[in-house]
Amino acid sequence: MFGYTFGNLDNEIRFLRSSLTFSEPGDLLFLDVALAYAPAEDHAAVMKADPALAQTLSGDFQRRQEEFNIGPIRRYTIGLQDIHFSRHLDTRSCVVPGSYALDMRATVKLKSGESKQFSVAYVKRYDAEKLARLLDEEGWELAHGWKYGEDYFMLCMLRRKR
Repeated sequence: MFGYTFGNLDNEIRFLRSSLTFSEPGDLLFLDVALAYAPAEDHAAVMKADPALAQTLSGDFQRRQEEFNIGPIRRYTIGLQDIHFSRHLDTRSCVVPGSYALDMRATVKLKSGESKQFSVAYVKRYDAEKLARLLDEEGWELAHGWKYGEDYFMLCMLRRKR
């Protein structure tokens, strides 16, 4: 079972090829992934449809998410004056066709006047069909996929083919 961490990997294909070489035909792999809200190549549609990018998340949820992600910055930054949290669309770093990433960043302003930017969370979202096709090409057949959370998340049960 590989939870949402799959969507945090730098290169999911390289992970499948190198880290799962021990797998045998018939072995199962479970992936829990976030799904795309709009086609990745249509940046305007993604920005409008994805709640994190469109900033349509509830205020309470957004505040809790920000506090969770910037907690270490608050604890370990000396001379902290202000933190600004922002979300950005990233399609250039995604190796899985049809995917895009949500890059959550914190811009930190120090009392010295200096500013620093940190990527505090990085989550990829996938086109379910294109992900299944790529996984199949890499030797993992989608045996079953269970969508949940208004169909924006999917638990994938994959079976090793070769």
